[in-house]
Amino acid sequence: MNQVGVTEESVRVMDGVFKMYDTQGMPLPILLMGMKQNNMIPSPIHFYEDAMDAGWNIKTVFDRLGEAYCDVFNEKFWNKVELRLYFYINQ
Repeated sequence: MNQVGVTEESVRVMDGVFKMYDTQGMPLPILLMGMKQNNMIPSPIHFYEDAMDAGWNIKTVFDRLGEAYCDVFNEKFWNKVELRLYFYINQ
């Protein structure tokens, strides 16, 4: 994983999560839990782009991310991420 940014709360934003999930078979909620414990969050944009490159459809991306984000963070946090990701996709 590589750091691609930092939030206003000084949480490191990381890419490479999709590859760990898809190619190495790591369960997404476990990846996110480990990231949360280490003051990191996945970059949903990088996850989306990597998933689309792998042939996923948009619904699958949102379903998988939404379930994992809600499990590890919370639904309110996921709703914010989801809106930002939709905005990014529709630019």
